[in-house]
Amino acid sequence: MSQFTKKNSNGFDLDQHLPYRIAVVTNLLALSRDATIRQLTDLPLRELRVLLDIGNYSPAKAADIARKSRKDSITVSRAVKGLSVATLIEISPDPADKRSPWLTLSPQGEELYQKLTVILNQRANAIEKVLSTQERADLLDMMRRLERAAEAFVAGTALEVLEQQGSISAEHREIIRWHRKSLQEG
Repeated sequence: MSQFTKKNSNGFDLDQHLPYRIAVVTNLLALSRDATIRQLTDLPLRELRVLLDIGNYSPAKAADIARKSRKDSITVSRAVKGLSVATLIEISPDPADKRSPWLTLSPQGEELYQKLTVILNQRANAIEKVLSTQERADLLDMMRRLERAAEAFVAGTALEVLEQQGSISAEHREIIRWHRKSLQEG
């Protein structure tokens, strides 16, 4: 008998734990799990996600992509490097900020982006069939509220640790910055 066939009566109920359930759905929807996408490209997951971000927000800066998608800046930087080596993006200097260049898709990157968005729309349509139009709108609203609450919680715990121990990771400092910016934007 598998250890997962019954719940531990004293255990934590993961089936009713919302963050866990969201993570399970996220794992199933990972771009790298989609066989159609795997046939199209062998880009690693982080590069796929950042390519989609650049295509969606182009021209974009790496810091803006990190904040919008809640990816840490190191992940975005590594993805940008990989996409640049694969000649899927173009990096242009920003005269106003030499440390933060503009990112756009190259013609090859634009072609891949267009193919990916067709697949992603097909996936979304197939998956979202289980929801009514109102349920979809409600779910998007709930996800926005959950995102804000999660950001506030993670930033708050990072601030508590910072106050108690005086040291947090660069990723946690970044989350605190995102949260403060979100508060300013209302």
